Parts: sequence; C-alpha cells; structure tokens
Amino acid sequence: MFSKFKAKTSTVLKAASASTVLFAYDSYAALVAANDVTGQVKGYLKETVALVLLALCAVGFIVTVKNCVGAYSEIQDGKGTWGGLGMHVIVGGLILTVALYLLNQANGIFA
Repeated sequence: MFSKFKAKTSTVLKAASASTVLFAYDSYAALVAANDVTGQVKGYLKETVALVLLALCAVGFIVTVKNCVGAYSEIQDGKGTWGGLGMHVIVGGLILTVALYLLNQANGIFA
C-alpha cells in the first residue's frame, strides 16, 4: 500500500518540480531580455513593486473578511442585523475594487 502511495507522490513531486523550473526559466528569460544590469534592476524593481501591491490587496481582503465574520458573529449574539452584514460586504467589496484599480494604476507607473 505504501509503495503505491510513494510512487504516486514521487511522480507528482517530479512533475511539480519540472513545472516550477520551467516557469522560473521563462520568468528569468523575460526578466533578462535587456541583457544589461540596468534592465535587470528595473525588472527586479517592477516585480518587487508588483509583489508588494499584491500583498497589500491580500491584506485588504483578509481585513474585509474579518469584518464580515465579526458582523456575522454580532448577528448570532443578537446585537447586529443582516443589513449590517450586507453593508459590510458591499462596502468591503467596493473598497477592494477601488484599491485594486488604484494599485493597478500605480503598478503601471513602474512599467
């Protein structure tokens, strides 16, 4: 039983590592297209800014979900209403949409 599991796990790990290597090679090839140090630094800066902006969006999503869960908890305690939960969802969605749009525009500045 364990030998079948081990064989399947080994196959999956080999496929995942091969795809990771290919993805990394494609990303590196696109990054070093300029063949100079300035181009590399600019590419690294652009990727770093994109990663930081993506992390900001992820934090905003987590905070929105946390507020919605808190509103639902208040409903269960009898302190909140369904309308309040709906407002948390709508306002949180709007804030995330505006944040994503603005961060996308900011990422375009570094292009």
